[in-house]
Amino acid sequence: MIQANNVYLVKIRFKVYIYDRFLLIETRIMEIILMSQEQAISFYKTGMSKFVQQDFNGAINEFKEAILIKPDYGDVYQAMAHCYEKLEDFDSALKYAKHAVEYNPGDFLAHTSLSMFYQRKGLIAEAEKEKELAAKLQKKITNL
Repeated sequence: MIQANNVYLVKIRFKVYIYDRFLLIETRIMEIILMSQEQAISFYKTGMSKFVQQDFNGAINEFKEAILIKPDYGDVYQAMAHCYEKLEDFDSALKYAKHAVEYNPGDFLAHTSLSMFYQRKGLIAEAEKEKELAAKLQKKITNL
């Protein structure tokens, strides 16, 4: 009987040890994710500063770093679209505006930007569709 109790206690201690290790690893992973999110925000803010200074290529580089960390960061895609607009690269502007809408489908500003870039490319039907969607989203927000 004493032998069985010792085995049982060893099993419980092992389970507690494993559970503690799991919690430690889980906590560390959460810390890394949080640090990464903060890093992505930092790259975004630095990119926006460069945008304001009209260093559009520098801003794009910062935004790309943010996207490497947080690939679904919709605001970064929208900012990149406007950088490419300033550089008169409307193909890239359109590409990144589409990503902005993909990751922020409820953002009327993202749809407005996409509409503008469609218009610049001569894609009037697509531009009108996005314009209507942007208006609906904006109305929905203002009626809350």
